[in-house]
Amino acid sequence: MRLFAVTVFLLISGNVYSEDSNYYLGTGFNNWSYKESNGPSTSFKDIVLITGIELNKVSSIELRLGNSLSAGAIAPGIDIETDTFVSLYLKSSSKLSIANAHWLIGFSNVKLKASNGKTDSADGVSAGLGLSKNISSNLSANIEYIYLVKGGEDNYTISGLGFGLQFKF
Repeated sequence: MRLFAVTVFLLISGNVYSEDSNYYLGTGFNNWSYKESNGPSTSFKDIVLITGIELNKVSSIELRLGNSLSAGAIAPGIDIETDTFVSLYLKSSSKLSIANAHWLIGFSNVKLKASNGKTDSADGVSAGLGLSKNISSNLSANIEYIYLVKGGEDNYTISGLGFGLQFKF
């Protein structure tokens, strides 16, 4: 958590009030689908903090940190939820006539916790596709599908739909 706070501070500290700053911050919500390879499935919701820097007109580097908003039932009396997730992405965008399309490729680390006290974690390649629409010159809304991670003790896959807002400094 301290590493994330330091990263956010470093990303926004130099050019927050500059007209040509390439930094952005955002927040979003994800509705994750959790599926074990030979077992149960469920869904749960997260809130996510997004920070990034535009490298050029089409490429960005993004850091995302998420935490649970709600748990999902995986078995009678047992709920699971995200303890935390951290993702680092390379993001590429392309302008369309009504919105901007983007894809993400990177690495995620996910820590899950269950109501029975069990914990698990997984990390690996993460990817996504999305659309964003400018609301104003420095505010945009987005929707995206993310394949977050596959792995863990129960060989699960976490993927889902997310939406959010981003503010460009």
